[in-house]
Amino acid sequence: MNTGVFYQREKKVDLMVNDITQTYRLIALSAKEHEAAMADARRTHKNAIHLLAEAAETVKALYLLQDIELIVNEIIEMEQDAILAKAALTLVDDDVHYHEKLEKKSTLLKDTRRKDLAAFNKEQLVEKLVSMDIARQIHTAWTLSVLEALLAKALHSEARQRLFNSVEEMKTTLSVEVLEKFYEAQLEFITDMGNAQVFLKPHISVS
Repeated sequence: MNTGVFYQREKKVDLMVNDITQTYRLIALSAKEHEAAMADARRTHKNAIHLLAEAAETVKALYLLQDIELIVNEIIEMEQDAILAKAALTLVDDDVHYHEKLEKKSTLLKDTRRKDLAAFNKEQLVEKLVSMDIARQIHTAWTLSVLEALLAKALHSEARQRLFNSVEEMKTTLSVEVLEKFYEAQLEFITDMGNAQVFLKPHISVS
């Protein structure tokens, strides 16, 4: 059935590189190309997980140097979104005092959480904090791995010639500043394409 919805298959990107405006094209991937990009992302992500695992003991040692109050605050900060979501459960969005009530309720929940965390010693709190931090970084690394893999295959010259054969070639050729601009353009392009399945569940196997 024709829904009248059309997705963009190309995106033109004008970018200033070395004081010269250059034109690039982001071209939607075929199913085979997309599958290959996801395989690249899984490999990159697996390497990132190994690096995070190796760094975990160093991170733990650094956290152990902090005061226990700072560690508790770090944990609560990482749980901020969950606390706000819980606080909003019984509130009505169109209530004129919504934000005031949300802040008050979330503050109460944070105080309760602090009391709960007081039952743990410093080492236990650090273990929890490191675990949360690593989990957050694993998710971030997966998102970036997917974005890089898709961009490396989608990025073309104005004449529609693919510019890079791998993520590694792309990252060693382009500056961080230029890469960030391409990342932004690729995210916009993904939205324009209507691809809702871009950030799949992280592949976290390290075997």
